Amino acid sequence: MKNADSRQVAEDALRWVFGVNDKNVKASLKKYANDYGFEPGKIESLWQEIDDLDTYDEVELCVLYSGIVSEYKKRIPSVSELFTDIEISETQRLKLQAKEIKKPDSSITIIKNAFLLIDNQWNVTMSMKDILEIDNSGKIRYNPATQRPMQQSKDDFMARITVNKKQVSEMAEKMSSGKYHPDPITLNVLDDGRSSLEYDEEEKILYIKGIIDIPDGYHRLAAMHKTFKENPHRNMNFPVIVTFLDLAGAQDLLSQRNKGTRIDTRFTKAYEINAANDLVYKIMRHPDASLIYRSNIVKSQEEIDAGGLIRFSELSEAIENEYGIVNSTTPAKTNETVDWLVEFFNEMTNKFASEWESKKRRSKSWKASTYAFPAYVMLSKVLMGKDNWRELLENVLSKIDFSTEGFKGSKPINKAKRRMNDAITAARLEQYEERI
Repeated sequence: MKNADSRQVAEDALRWVFGVNDKNVKASLKKYANDYGFEPGKIESLWQEIDDLDTYDEVELCVLYSGIVSEYKKRIPSVSELFTDIEISETQRLKLQAKEIKKPDSSITIIKNAFLLIDNQWNVTMSMKDILEIDNSGKIRYNPATQRPMQQSKDDFMARITVNKKQVSEMAEKMSSGKYHPDPITLNVLDDGRSSLEYDEEEKILYIKGIIDIPDGYHRLAAMHKTFKENPHRNMNFPVIVTFLDLAGAQDLLSQRNKGTRIDTRFTKAYEINAANDLVYKIMRHPDASLIYRSNIVKSQEEIDAGGLIRFSELSEAIENEYGIVNSTTPAKTNETVDWLVEFFNEMTNKFASEWESKKRRSKSWKASTYAFPAYVMLSKVLMGKDNWRELLENVLSKIDFSTEGFKGSKPINKAKRRMNDAITAARLEQYEERI
């Protein structure tokens, strides 16, 4: 903030906008609520309690003001004009998240059927609707001091919550079908003197006053909102861990969990029940499939390090992407694809038999490396249905530079596919010239 006059301009602009009760501004501020960790319920209440703007510090005021600029940018000064002297340091970001945007809510959150695990930790089963009710009341917040750090772009002086939208959509889709079995969500009542928690051991009830952090489960919470918006009648239960820890205790809990042995997501994806995985299993069990590749389709990184050819999940994803294999795919199409891929893989791997069977093949060339196989799947789709596919296969493979140079950087699968595309293009041009 430049000076007291600038602050007065900002407060006057906010009071004017709230007085107009503009629906567009409401929507804009709700978006900022999601982006900066302020809950929609808190923003909504500002229309009734806007008189106390002097209780908001400059960072909070800046967030509110930023939310209305897009609607009234021609009538009020820009954010940069009024807030140029604010330095949003990491400490201020934490402060922005740690402070409520309105006066502390004196209402008490009641959580029933809570069973004490150890000191200051309880286990609860809560329904989706109960969790959303607490969140919609403005009592659950994202606290980067006890979870993932926030993102900050070059074009935005404020840090934003890191959200994987694809992951949220996938979770919501599973929740909508009633198939999602989640890990426990963790809620922490920060023991900082402003919030409190009391436990009735006899009735198994938690009485919580103040704000609740969500150290683990923010994506699941976002997925619940998406699910409920699409189907208000959908409900399911979630395991919830409630803790009452100070900042150091909450950070230590996060640290201890991260020390646990995590299962490789590539490994777990191989056990999902879906059409693409089922197709790979059919390939592995096919009587005509060559052992050169069939025995080397593996599921873990350890098996790759021991000489595995391709991870199961990567092969499944490549087939799904290239052939459009999904759960609604007909058995006839699936079986047709299996038979074709077995025939193609047999022909292709026999051309490199000695190298594909070598345990040290990765030190020779990329033709038998773990990242080359998705490129071969792409090639199989290009050649599918062509009478002279064996001739074309040999022609394409002869056009590829199989040296390892250029594949040691990031995203080697993409590099392999690009090189395969170049070879396919070169082979097609040569074939066209021969016909002429």
